[in-house]
Amino acid sequence: MQMEKRIMMPKKKRRTVRDEGRFSVLDLIKDILCFFLMVGCTAGYVILLLLIISFITLSYLHFTIEGILITGAVSGGIAGIYYIVKTVQKYRRMN
Repeated sequence: MQMEKRIMMPKKKRRTVRDEGRFSVLDLIKDILCFFLMVGCTAGYVILLLLIISFITLSYLHFTIEGILITGAVSGGIAGIYYIVKTVQKYRRMN
């Protein structure tokens, strides 16, 4: 049997904002996409949770669909503001 020779390639070190000391376009794009993903997931989670609660309780708790959508939008907005504040703090610490 022949032994295969494997050439070990050194792994590239991933560049981060801390290494460069400045913002890269890729980091900003990732943060923007994560912002929309987080806001959408938060709003969707709250809407789904309130729909399940209203179906389970049937007539005890009445949630209108408008109320459910408003609550989902408000919770998504609050999560978005929280994400923006944390992201700004992260970038300020790096510079």
